[in-house]
Amino acid sequence: MMIFPKEVLLVDFFSGVKANLLAGDEDEKEEERERGCILVGNSGNMIGSSLGERIEEFGYVVRMNGAPGGGIYRGDVGGGTDIRVCAHNAIGRIPLQCFNNLKHLIIWTPRTSYNRIVPIVRKIQNKYPRLHIYRLTDRALQLNDNEYLRRTGHNRYLSGAWLSTGWFSIFILLNLFPKVTVCGFGCLKGSNIQTPYHYWDALNGGEQRYIMKQQESTKGHRFCTEMRIFGIWQREMKLHFIT
Repeated sequence: MMIFPKEVLLVDFFSGVKANLLAGDEDEKEEERERGCILVGNSGNMIGSSLGERIEEFGYVVRMNGAPGGGIYRGDVGGGTDIRVCAHNAIGRIPLQCFNNLKHLIIWTPRTSYNRIVPIVRKIQNKYPRLHIYRLTDRALQLNDNEYLRRTGHNRYLSGAWLSTGWFSIFILLNLFPKVTVCGFGCLKGSNIQTPYHYWDALNGGEQRYIMKQQESTKGHRFCTEMRIFGIWQREMKLHFIT
């Protein structure tokens, strides 16, 4: 995977001005950056994991889409969120309370969907005026398509593959932090036929069934393919999975 300057990775969601997410954290977050970051996945395999305390030891905790932290889930997924990464087609379904006390929101969206979600994101910004909202640059999005082609030999569009928010989250974090830890992804040890797709609801039914249905569909997510590519990234970069 290509790593490039942070200011080429993200832009302000509304203005399009290039942004370095960590630029404003130089003093107050130095210690937190040294403690690294962890991406907490949405898989039902987090249920009963008891990883909450370990997750809270990291300087930055990152969650995706509408995944909750704290409350009844704290023992397994920890509490608090520093960065939330959301998909363009999920941002409208995320409860507003997910943005409470959040400092950084990153949305990945193709240009064709940008205008559609602007009113939704504006509503979030009005509710949380101190929240920093970013989107991936066109260059960054293209780089991910190129990476998928390079690793699989298949054009993503022609093969009907949809890149997941988990994919984009790992890509973003590897470009921001020297070391990235990940937990709670599907296709990992600990998942079985009864494991729910999300640890907080029964959306899409069982995880294994949904993952295989997507993998074999004409158009859909290729979670198993992505996990194989993540394995390559692990060998090339400082990426670690907790299983």
